[in-house]
Amino acid sequence: MKALRIPLLVLAVFAVVWIAVIAYWRVRGVLPEGATMLLWLGFVPAVLAGLLLVARWRRRKRKQDTASRQEVASTAPAAEDHATKEDRVVHVMGAALRLPMASDAMDALAENAPRPGLHPRFRDREGLPVFAAFVQDLDTGSIEDALGQQEDGAGRRLASDDAFLRALALLEPVADALLVDIVATMPPIPQAVGTVNAGLQRRVTSAAPDLLQVSLLLPSSWHESFRASAGDWLLARAKEMGIDARQLRIDVHGVRVADDSWRFIEALAGAGEGSEGDRVWRLLLACDSLVDARGIARLDASGELLRSQRPEGMVPGEGACGIWIAPGSQDVGVPTVALHRICRGQASGELSMREATRDRASLMSQALDIAAISPDAVAWVISDADQHRRRSVQVVAATSEACPDLDIGLRYRALAALSGEIGIVMPLALLAVGAGAVAAAQAPLLAFSMGGERLRACVLSPAHSAVSVADTMSSST
Repeated sequence: MKALRIPLLVLAVFAVVWIAVIAYWRVRGVLPEGATMLLWLGFVPAVLAGLLLVARWRRRKRKQDTASRQEVASTAPAAEDHATKEDRVVHVMGAALRLPMASDAMDALAENAPRPGLHPRFRDREGLPVFAAFVQDLDTGSIEDALGQQEDGAGRRLASDDAFLRALALLEPVADALLVDIVATMPPIPQAVGTVNAGLQRRVTSAAPDLLQVSLLLPSSWHESFRASAGDWLLARAKEMGIDARQLRIDVHGVRVADDSWRFIEALAGAGEGSEGDRVWRLLLACDSLVDARGIARLDASGELLRSQRPEGMVPGEGACGIWIAPGSQDVGVPTVALHRICRGQASGELSMREATRDRASLMSQALDIAAISPDAVAWVISDADQHRRRSVQVVAATSEACPDLDIGLRYRALAALSGEIGIVMPLALLAVGAGAVAAAQAPLLAFSMGGERLRACVLSPAHSAVSVADTMSSST
């Protein structure tokens, strides 16, 4: 029966056109020529029939796409939800940040936090000022001096790169603050004990030392020599802070996009004991800067800068953030912040506003359910939404749906609208700001990310002992 619909449609179109045209000719007394008859009785109805068939095909395709998206939304997330119903908690011992709007979590969430403005020096190709989120009066002199002291001389060749210098200058106070706390908290290397065996005196340690695993995330667009120099600089900085080299391990990772940072964080949050049974303290750092002449010229050339003609453009930003996590089985005996399991969802740009809002609200509710946190207990919601209206409206609407009692005007902040585009640093910025706010306010916070290929939501809440971390992680794994 369906096979007859298209021929019948075509015949109906021809019949309607023929009847209308012939009736018009008779009423007007027109004697059409051959070309006129071919046009009105052949070409015109054929075109109309073709347009109707194309419209019919497009309508059916839209229905099929909508049904397919609904089927994926109802099956794939359900399978993922089933696999991630159990919570897995790690304890964030400390967090630090250096962003254009603040160097403290509560300042970053303040209602009067500064927003991006026109850069006093940089211009686009048309000579117009460029919007940017940047740290004013940033001193890079100490970084230049430290790089110049590196033995291989590589630092001297890199000291002329503004983006590299600014990124490390932003990272310096973040790393220093966290390393000072780590030195004060992490147990020192156990003292060797003298023993006598077969008449020979030997010195052995009673237990394996705690280890500090430092992971430094840097843009993969940086040359390998840049990343190597940054790692050497951080190693020297850690030793200056009093970290014993025998307890220290630094890995530098080139990261391409924010999704890669999220995957690294998820792997880090899921890591427990060291492979050799050692107690591993984990410090995660990230830094980047797009506020330099070459970076802005590159964005301008590719048409990515925010301008009046490009309201969906990008605001270059910069920043550095870090968090450090206690070992899964270590009782540190001090207040900490619990980072609950990070929930993931599919990000689709083809959904309607209502569908997108529903998906994002569902993911937020899933994160709250897994963390066993009531929506009315949430004190803050933060996201990586930027200045673009559509994305901001989606997150605000989803927040209102997931946490109906939350005062959106006072308790929701879109970090990217304040910090600008900071790329691989943004995932860590969400966690650092969230951990700092939870530690200060002693109330849960919901973090939501929509800046990558996947949606992500997680809850941070007050906690008091890493003993519960060990119990939770052992039961989860």
